[in-house]
Amino acid sequence: MKKTLVLISALTCIFILGGCANTVRGAELDPRTLTEPPELIVSTEYGVDRVTAQCSNYEWNIKLEGDMMSSVIACGAHPLDSPGGLGYATLYTAFPAGSLPPLEEGQLPGAMLPVFYLDFGEIPPETVTAKRWPASYVGNASEHYSDGENVTVDSSDGFMLLPQGDGEFIYEIHADWGQMGSADYVFRTVPEVRDEP
Repeated sequence: MKKTLVLISALTCIFILGGCANTVRGAELDPRTLTEPPELIVSTEYGVDRVTAQCSNYEWNIKLEGDMMSSVIACGAHPLDSPGGLGYATLYTAFPAGSLPPLEEGQLPGAMLPVFYLDFGEIPPETVTAKRWPASYVGNASEHYSDGENVTVDSSDGFMLLPQGDGEFIYEIHADWGQMGSADYVFRTVPEVRDEP
């Protein structure tokens, strides 16, 4: 019987401010070589707007030499805790004039529900779940901690969020890679058009 040695790092909760790994997109990657979860890019219909979501918490297993593994746990703030000077990664969900294809006969622009596409690069997770809170709850995590609304995730062709309605919300995406680990990502939606720089 072969024994596997597992090295677990000290159970230290590291407060993280930035994102997960800056994955090289389009390259063939072995997920076991990553030292942290891949980044998540969220985009709107037709790629009109996109943003790199902030990685708030993760637990990741790193393969070392031989059969040894190291586990890293990084803890961030709750999605409703004020992000301070960094702000939230913000996805602008309104469509500028001329950015949408012509509507089908009888279709009203206001009848279109939002769809957000989740791109984890070359290393998609096994499962994804999502929830959201009204942006007005920011700064009141203790009061609204468990008031998150579950959002449907369609995984039939990649990962898509199918929220019922648009508005100013804080989204938390939980992605799970099985034995490799899991990560939570946060972004904000604003139903406006992004200002050109």
